[in-house]
Order: sequence, then C-alpha cells, then structure tokens
Amino acid sequence: MTTETLITNDKHKSLNLGTLVIFAVLVLMGAVIAMALSRQNQTQPTSGPAPDFSFTTFDGVSYRLSDFRGKVVVINFWASWCTECGYEADDLQSVWEYYEPTGEVIFLGIAYADNGPRSLEYIERYGITYLNAP
Repeated sequence: MTTETLITNDKHKSLNLGTLVIFAVLVLMGAVIAMALSRQNQTQPTSGPAPDFSFTTFDGVSYRLSDFRGKVVVINFWASWCTECGYEADDLQSVWEYYEPTGEVIFLGIAYADNGPRSLEYIERYGITYLNAP
C-alpha cells in the first residue's frame, strides 16, 4: 500500500465520520422539533361545560359565564384591525337579532388586544348590539 492510498483512506474515514455526525445532529434536531410540535397541538378536552370566567363589558357591566348557565353562549374573538372580523360582523349581528327574542342564545364579543376607542368605533360601524368586552 502506498502513502498516497493511506492518505486517501484517512480522508475518506474522516469524511464518513463527519457526515455521520452531521446526519446524527440533523436527526436529533428533527426529533426535538417534532416533539415540540406534537406538544403544541395537544388540546384541552372539549366536552363538558366551559370553565367559568368573568368579564366587564364596554358599558361597565360585569358578568360571569356562569350567569348564562343553561343557555347557548356564542363567543366571538375579534379586533378592529382584523379584516376577516369585519366580514363576519354583519352575519353575527343578524344571527344575534334572530335569536335574541328567544332568550336562549347569548352572544359575547371579546376584543383581542384592542380595547380603546377603535373597539368602540368597530362596534358602532357594524351596529353590534350583543355584549362586548375588552
């Protein structure tokens, strides 16, 4: 065996080892990311009553979700800057007006990251009459 052959074999071995290390690191990173994503996608049970919470409307009236026990409660999270929220606002208001006389359905709008004058302008612009809270 010549010196040149030995050097080539050593380079080959170091390349194979380097490739193996890089591959192992990538597999490990993939496993860590997969575990993180699987934990992120876990949800809370959706059966049974929703947990109780309290809120104060833009009008200053305080409620608890449990105040509406026995009724269907539709909760809509919205923001004045949300384009899609504007698209659904008229439909939600129409459905609220249909069910309001029955007293069996409550609508609650929750402003997301937006509780100042812009929220009140949004409520006025879309003629929203159901409960809304910051």
